[in-house]
Amino acid sequence: MKNKIHSMKWRIWKTAFEIFIETFLGLGLLLAITFILQKAGYISNPNKVYLVLDSDKTTLTDIRQTMKKYPYDFIVFDRRTGKIVASRYQKNDKDNYYLAKVKNKSYINGTTSYTISSNKLYSLVIRQNSVPEFTNPVLRKFSYNQISYIFLIIYESLIIIIAIYKLIHEISKNFTAIQKIALNMGNKVTKDYPKSKIKEFDTVLKQLYQKSNELSTLIETERIEKEDLSFQVAALSHDIKTPLTVLKGNIELLELTNPDKRQLEFMESMKNSIQTLENYFNTMINYTKLLNLNSISEE
Repeated sequence: MKNKIHSMKWRIWKTAFEIFIETFLGLGLLLAITFILQKAGYISNPNKVYLVLDSDKTTLTDIRQTMKKYPYDFIVFDRRTGKIVASRYQKNDKDNYYLAKVKNKSYINGTTSYTISSNKLYSLVIRQNSVPEFTNPVLRKFSYNQISYIFLIIYESLIIIIAIYKLIHEISKNFTAIQKIALNMGNKVTKDYPKSKIKEFDTVLKQLYQKSNELSTLIETERIEKEDLSFQVAALSHDIKTPLTVLKGNIELLELTNPDKRQLEFMESMKNSIQTLENYFNTMINYTKLLNLNSISEE
């Protein structure tokens, strides 16, 4: 399957979109967890429940059975004696229930309300919080809202870190591929260049691989030309040095014939010229050898 190639701008927008979608899913997950905990009775529902003791025939058993359906703390007071006849509450909240009973109206303390409903026999005070809270007394000291915020912050931080890491890793992978071909520029590339999903990087990689092959061809052409030059110089040197050697030998033979002073000067001049030519061709041969050594070291 051929990989689709997109621009860098598209890739950045894709990362932002992934963060948005995963944030939305995180909110949905938190709402689902809250809903499940509410249904299971582990946290209270912030929506207030109003229970009205509108009938004097409502018994204490009726009140108890009704309150079993809700996770709220409550106290039932006997109106004749003022004593607690049924309850589910925490001792540190007891004074708030009594305040509602004494005032005979709902009492609010922060986000918590103590709602009272009475008939001739009983007064029912229900504790309800306007924000979700744990029904377990031990866990109630931890704010469910604060835990939710901490969850969202950690979740959001993780998805941002993961999304940015994936983007940086992909970009870093492309830079590594560029560095690899740049360090091996001039070598013949037989396999296809590594494809990038980002258009800008893919274009750069393609161009670098093409230039590397072109440079490799130029280097190979130059190497062949140097080898040809070396061969030609060696052949030329051999072709010329042979007659020079013969000429040099003839001059040495002439020196044995007792030449006069002027002839000796001519022969000395000829020997100097022959030596100059030999030095020249030796220099050319050494130069071509040096070129060949450089070509071998570059390979």
